[in-house]
Amino acid sequence: MVVEITTRRARSAQEREDDLAESLAFARLNLAAAGAPSRP
Repeated sequence: MVVEITTRRARSAQEREDDLAESLAFARLNLAAAGAPSRP
């Protein structure tokens, strides 16, 4: 998996870190949903 995130608009290191954490959480959630067995 590759996630490309633009953080140039972040006004602080904390805002940049928050953006990265949010993107990682989104990717993990969606990958977990994609790998979950479907219900019949």
